[in-house]
Amino acid sequence: MKLTFETIQGTFTSPPGLFDDAMSVRLPVFVDEQKVPAENERDAEDETAPHWVIYDVAAVPRKPVGTIRVVVPAQPTPKSPEEKVERKRYIKLGRLAILKDYRRIGLGSRLVEEAVEWMKVRENRDSVVPVVDGEGWDGRILVHAQVAAQKAWERYGFVVDESMGVWDEEGIDHVGMWRTVQLEE
Repeated sequence: MKLTFETIQGTFTSPPGLFDDAMSVRLPVFVDEQKVPAENERDAEDETAPHWVIYDVAAVPRKPVGTIRVVVPAQPTPKSPEEKVERKRYIKLGRLAILKDYRRIGLGSRLVEEAVEWMKVRENRDSVVPVVDGEGWDGRILVHAQVAAQKAWERYGFVVDESMGVWDEEGIDHVGMWRTVQLEE
């Protein structure tokens, strides 16, 4: 069987149903498989973050099988992993999730690259990261990578920031990892 995929980018409300499709992937992955409390899977950042959902369009109806989002972090709070990060204009990729039957065929990499490429375009990034005092996003991308997924993030071009240490999020050990990209003018 040949698999065919389509990726759609959008927000919490547009296009209609996109966020619900993202949650139809996140809940089985994070809540069912990884035992994250369901009430903690959705957060306030979901309402402002651009989301990407990848669909298996060979399925009838098409089936959401993977998702990722981009977050513009708020000022780090004391005791947060970012407290050691020089406060510049970076973005954070998160909630990367692929349904179990669709793993290990490159969909995670595709979602990461599509989100990064979209953010590199000036009009897109300026719509997500406000320009303050003449400065917008500086090209740095942070992920809070699950330790178990660290090797995958390394394949996506991210490097562990040892200064951030290891911390617990929802009962799962995480590390901070960075990647820097060249921005389009």
